[in-house]
Amino acid sequence: EPAPEPPAPVKPEPVAPEKAEPIPEKTEPAPAKTEPAPTKAEPAPALAAVATPEDPTALAVKALLAEAKKDLEAKRLAPPPEGRNALDRYRQVLALTPDNAEAKQGVEGIARRLLAQAEYQLHKKNHPDKAAEYLEKAAKAAPELPEILALQKSLEEKKLALAAAPQEEKAVAAEVKGGKKGKGAKAVEGKGAAPNGSPKAGDQWTEPLTGLNFVWVPGGCFAMGSTFQPRSDETPDTLPVHEVCVDGVWMGQHEVSNRVFRLFRPTHKSWSLTAFYNDFNTDDQPAVMVSWEDAYAFIFWLHDKGGNGTKFRLPTEAEWEYACRSGGKEQPFAGGDAKALPGLGWFRDNSDASTHPVGSKAANGLGLHDMSGNAGEWTLDAYDIRGYEQHARQNPVHKPAVVVSRVIRGGDYEGWADKLRCTTRYQSPQVFQSSALGFRLVRLP
Repeated sequence: EPAPEPPAPVKPEPVAPEKAEPIPEKTEPAPAKTEPAPTKAEPAPALAAVATPEDPTALAVKALLAEAKKDLEAKRLAPPPEGRNALDRYRQVLALTPDNAEAKQGVEGIARRLLAQAEYQLHKKNHPDKAAEYLEKAAKAAPELPEILALQKSLEEKKLALAAAPQEEKAVAAEVKGGKKGKGAKAVEGKGAAPNGSPKAGDQWTEPLTGLNFVWVPGGCFAMGSTFQPRSDETPDTLPVHEVCVDGVWMGQHEVSNRVFRLFRPTHKSWSLTAFYNDFNTDDQPAVMVSWEDAYAFIFWLHDKGGNGTKFRLPTEAEWEYACRSGGKEQPFAGGDAKALPGLGWFRDNSDASTHPVGSKAANGLGLHDMSGNAGEWTLDAYDIRGYEQHARQNPVHKPAVVVSRVIRGGDYEGWADKLRCTTRYQSPQVFQSSALGFRLVRLP
């Protein structure tokens, strides 16, 4: 038998590949469901809003403040014209609303601006009458301001000084003009008073009220002007050298001190740099921050309070230079030459930027202290760069009809040595004040 045929191979059924499970995507968790915050319900708009008229008082105040602002811009601060100025409008506002802050500030601001004008007219322009007008307006606007009282006092002193100045200069003219020889000093009761008759060099007299000491400076003639070498730094106002003769005078031994000046003006403050240097206000330091007019206000006070008829003035610059040079000697500084200066005066090299007690350096040949250095000193004369050309030989004093500035002598604690010469001249307006400027007095015979 034939062998059986092998079975036909079975063709396997195709198997479908397994379907891969999809990889799940990373997903953020769904935010929690929150309820929306309740919102404030808006009021339903009025269908037909009716405008409420503004309060009549508020409208009037608003208009007045606007007009006051315009007045300020136009510099119409106070009457006149009546009613059409910032001050009157602010007052009307305060009548309607007494607590209105803008109006109160406006009134005070106007008062301070008027005070500033008064101070300018008084101290810078030398117009006391004009200053009085502004001060009166300021006082009416805000009488409670403390500055008003202080300025009123300054104004009274200025008026006193200016009113008495013509009489004082007339008296000075009688003493220093026309070549009269001195009569000698009449003895006046006081500590150290000179004996009856003509005083002599070295005699002293003490003013009883203030304790100011005066030294007799005998009269004489000398060559006034720049006579010392070198002369390269001397200014033309110290020339020409010319012969001058002066009568004898009683001259203050020291510059007027803070203690003495405060007898007249208790609140006076000399300039101070206490944060850096020494104080300028101790009793024995020279009174500085004193104008020429302040010096004469003190003099008139002394005439009034002294009570014995003795009269005082500032020295003429001829008297001052003659006394500085120990009676007209050939001394460049008060008491000696440049080598002796550190022992004679306070100046830039030794002062530590401050004044020092009067009389703390050596006196010159007449017994006068601090005529070179410490504080500069006002004199009677008006300044003129060519003033020496107009000098009389006997008792010259330069007094033009119009005075622009006054002569200052002596140098000061700030100056270099060469500025302390007896011949050096400075000048400033007579209202000027400085921490380096004071004065000394002459007593009339």
